[in-house]
Amino acid sequence: MPWHRLATGLLLLSLLGGSASAVTFNNVVTLGDSLLDDPGGGRSPVAAEHVAARLGVPLTKLAASGTTSTELIASGQHTLAAAQFGAGDLAMLWIGGNDFFTNPIEVASGDSDFLVTLETNVRNAMSTLDDAGLEVVAFNLPDMAKVPGVITAVNIATLGIPFLRNNALENIREETVAWNTILASLASQYDAHVVDVFTLFDDLASNPADFSLLGNIPILNADTGCQFCVFFDDFLLPDVHPSSFAQGFIANGAIETINAAFDPTTAMPLDTLSIFEIAALADVVAGDFNGDRVVTVADLTRWRTSYGLTQADADGDGDSDGTDFLVWQMQLDGVAGAESSTVPEPSALVMIILGVSLALGRRCQN
Repeated sequence: MPWHRLATGLLLLSLLGGSASAVTFNNVVTLGDSLLDDPGGGRSPVAAEHVAARLGVPLTKLAASGTTSTELIASGQHTLAAAQFGAGDLAMLWIGGNDFFTNPIEVASGDSDFLVTLETNVRNAMSTLDDAGLEVVAFNLPDMAKVPGVITAVNIATLGIPFLRNNALENIREETVAWNTILASLASQYDAHVVDVFTLFDDLASNPADFSLLGNIPILNADTGCQFCVFFDDFLLPDVHPSSFAQGFIANGAIETINAAFDPTTAMPLDTLSIFEIAALADVVAGDFNGDRVVTVADLTRWRTSYGLTQADADGDGDSDGTDFLVWQMQLDGVAGAESSTVPEPSALVMIILGVSLALGRRCQN
């Protein structure tokens, strides 16, 4: 090899090696409440589990359901994490929701005194983790005034009287914004990083179609047995926890936050969850166009009637076309093991596409 090519190659390697910054951690540890802890398993995996899986490192769960910020400190979640982990480890902290729930009168009336205690406790936790050398990623709260369980409680407490109800919900939203502002300030003081769940859920509420699960639009308000509800239906308990697929979207927010903080040059960023992975968390199977959670020949009828629309979207691109047919066909071959005689051949695909296209073309001309 000519010497100048070798020298050029070594120079490029040295430059790339010097500038690369990959996302690497040795461990992930969770602190907080039920937003990062799901003992029942009905709304798992939680966001931290996705992050640890993407990193390929062990996950230690110190977060415990029902924990307030005061209980987090009293139980020593922060000191235990600091004792077991240090530099090269990632702490994921999500706390505050139960502080809202245990102070309902203050929150609904706009009294912010409880936020002083919450701030003190989170400051204590972040300071301890920072002193131990851990990197910290914290989650802010979604708009608590849009959480179904909170709305139900407010409706009951105000007897559904519009003025009282709306005033309470507005106060709850303002308290949420106030806490998230405090959290952002604390994060800047302790070199922590915040996952903006508030904006994510506001976007989901405003533009649910942007979060389509292969043609299935998420529903913000929970209902019994709701497959696409953003908040998990706890049956006898208030609906206050993000569902499995919502945790998938939250995990992507966390991964994007981690990439921005620890891999600013995007040398080796962590991969976010694909829409197929998130849809699978809601038991959505690519190619299952009629929603019975299995891929069969019956789904072809739905694809035919949805061609050019959005109701038979198997590839996550927001429309129904020939590519979605191919996904259906592959799923049918793999899942159902159907005979070739029952599955249209590629030539049949071309005929179907041409037929639908001609029909749509004629309709437009008319």
